[in-house]
Amino acid sequence: TFADERAKYLLNHDEIKNLPTAPVLGAPSSPPFRAIVSVDQLSHLKANVTINEVMASAALENKDSKGKAADWIELKNEGTKEVDLGGMYLTDDMGHARKWKFPEDATIAPGGYLLISADGSQKADGSLHANFKLSKDGETLALVSEQGVIATLSFPAMAEDQSYGSAGGELKVLKPSPGQPNEG
Repeated sequence: TFADERAKYLLNHDEIKNLPTAPVLGAPSSPPFRAIVSVDQLSHLKANVTINEVMASAALENKDSKGKAADWIELKNEGTKEVDLGGMYLTDDMGHARKWKFPEDATIAPGGYLLISADGSQKADGSLHANFKLSKDGETLALVSEQGVIATLSFPAMAEDQSYGSAGGELKVLKPSPGQPNEG
């Protein structure tokens, strides 16, 4: 859309890119303003959470409550402790690391999975609907915190109702298995 193209143009403007990344405090009662930061400006952290599987061209699989097929992103906690995602971000725009913020109460149980709908319809009710859609032609996703990059996943173009993720220690096209172990 025009608005998306205009936003991309503005976000790539040199004056915007050079804004400070440290919080800028306003009034004492206001939250800090954070400048737009690209993913490559952040350090990579060792973490137990991975972007385990994505579906970028849903047609029949994973219908939402209105019967519409929805693309999704699956995170997996490979650790033995619950992970608090509150305040972390998910993005499909490497020039904008803080594109979609997780609700403060978002967690992943040990060994568990968490699905985020990538339908571009960020809901005000705190449900997990990212404010972006996935490209069926492939792209890169990143999970970031204020301290750095937690996980990234680059996926290729996929046919309808195919997913891409980790299975057997390698990344490949999969049969969709949202919330379940991946099988090649």
